[in-house]
Amino acid sequence: MLGREPESHAMRRPTELPSTMGTALRHLVRFAEGRGVDVQRLIDDSPLDRAMLDDPLVRLPAAAADALFDRILRAGGDPLLHLRMAPEVPIGAFQVIDFVASSADTLGEGYRSLARYFCIVHQAVGFSVEEAEGEHRFVYRPGALGGDGAFSMAMSATRFVALAGPAATPRRAELIRAPIDDPALARRLFGDHVVYGAPRDMLVFDDAQWALPQPGRNPMLQAVLQQHARSLHADLAVPETLADRVAAELRRLLGQGRAELRHAARRLAMSPRTLQRRLRADGTSFQALLDATRRDLAAHYLADEALTVLDVAFMLGYADESAFHRAFRRWHARSPGEWRRDR
Repeated sequence: MLGREPESHAMRRPTELPSTMGTALRHLVRFAEGRGVDVQRLIDDSPLDRAMLDDPLVRLPAAAADALFDRILRAGGDPLLHLRMAPEVPIGAFQVIDFVASSADTLGEGYRSLARYFCIVHQAVGFSVEEAEGEHRFVYRPGALGGDGAFSMAMSATRFVALAGPAATPRRAELIRAPIDDPALARRLFGDHVVYGAPRDMLVFDDAQWALPQPGRNPMLQAVLQQHARSLHADLAVPETLADRVAAELRRLLGQGRAELRHAARRLAMSPRTLQRRLRADGTSFQALLDATRRDLAAHYLADEALTVLDVAFMLGYADESAFHRAFRRWHARSPGEWRRDR
């Protein structure tokens, strides 16, 4: 598995942006051909060719790849063809994204990694994680090219259930689309509670599910994969959202002991009130972004045995070690010391 990982860092890029991995399209081609669809004719009529589709290191122009994906669905005569395919795509097909998500400590951390690094898969769409009292929402963010939120949600949900078992089935799925007219398929993809005609596509989990330990959790491997994913993300990230820009500033400000709203707002050339208002409109807040940034950096710093827990607490801007302990237990349901011993 790890023997192939570094190769993806040298993925050959298309001249057009945004771009996408060919993984989902490649599997749809095989799935449709297995059902008798003349996919080669559609490929010949597209800007893509078979060699590009078959090469896992080639990134495809997202507009051309998405258009071919839609043409295959229409030619197949089954509007649910891609949803039927979703559970059949093996873990590992999406390379580092699958591995960084599956080796995360908890189900919630796996979903957060998927949201954080999804531009490696597709630069034109993405996900965000929203927190509400007692529930955690994994939300699809369509880009300029649109995209099929139900398919992206099905791919995500079935992969985590395959990894962590039925307990990882979403408590609720909310989908923009009309009802899936195959109840057994809908149940296999999303569980028993699906809301159709929703304003956004999302998967919803409760606190216990979000904290569910993943069978493949591996802190040492996770640290290596996170570093690799960050490197790929830096190469492929599209212009950031405001939340991305705030998170980037927070990483710098935490190192300076100045991770406060007024300092972040000044660096982004806006007033604190304006920053809060715009973040609220995007479904998040300064405090939520600060908490998420601290959580991500905490695992990174704790992997360095040369740093004491007190060192890490101060590096993350906590006034004392006990405040860091409380936050870490809220994130991971164990202390920083226990997390280190379990690595």
